[in-house]
Amino acid sequence: QDLDRVNFADASSALLFVVLPSDGRKDDIYKAVKLHTETELCTFATQCVVTPPASKGKGGKGEQSGIQQVERKLNNIMVKLPAKLRLRRGGDDGAGAEAARNVRLQSPHWLLTPSTMVLGADVTHHAAGVSVAGVVATRGADFATYLSELRAQSPFVLGADKKRARKSEERILELTAMTASLLRRWRAANRDRLPETVLYYRDGVSDGQFKPVLTMELNQLAEAMRQVGGPEYEPKLVIIVGQKRHQTRFFLDSGEAGGSGGTGSQGYGHGWRGGEKGGKGGEKGG
Repeated sequence: QDLDRVNFADASSALLFVVLPSDGRKDDIYKAVKLHTETELCTFATQCVVTPPASKGKGGKGEQSGIQQVERKLNNIMVKLPAKLRLRRGGDDGAGAEAARNVRLQSPHWLLTPSTMVLGADVTHHAAGVSVAGVVATRGADFATYLSELRAQSPFVLGADKKRARKSEERILELTAMTASLLRRWRAANRDRLPETVLYYRDGVSDGQFKPVLTMELNQLAEAMRQVGGPEYEPKLVIIVGQKRHQTRFFLDSGEAGGSGGTGSQGYGHGWRGGEKGGKGGEKGG
């Protein structure tokens, strides 16, 4: 509540300096401040500093309080602050007010517009006996600040009789609720509008699970969009699956190589998949 009052008290606030106690509370306070200001408010940067216990002055004369010791460190702290401060507040692109991020894409792809949200999703296993599903979403047009949602779920597929099957559960079971929450938070950060394009990057799906996983998750994404934007809300949706355990390799033909580094002038090559040379229509490609 105090952070919210700071946020709305002065629209030109650029930095909040937080003095933390030196006892065991400092870690909890630090996490709460950073979580709320960096992922929810995102309107000003924060700098936290811990007040050390009172100590004797030089030569054992006098006593310095924790605040006095912090004041002596201010010059060194201020040197690190410019990198945290925003270049500007808000803008005409609808990105809203961003804090502690000076990142801007110089030549973004035509899909990466202020009305685009990028989602990334994966499931990790063997985390304290459960699987953890995570989904992150870009928050604005800089594509450098993120929103996140986490859910714990069963690490194994459960059959109709609720018995454990042998294969692991790669589907994100609560993707609808997670995506709906991210869409609402994206809307709150972008002038009460929803994204027109959604790029969904999915990791950790094997060839044998493409159909069951992506069919279910496509339906879940569509349901989340319906819940948040209503039946008339139909953004462009692109699903991209990333895999690293595959046999596809791309390399340049020796005749097209432009030097020892293997850089060719045309940028074309011949790929290998499953031990068979591939190209255009099975023919050698140029």
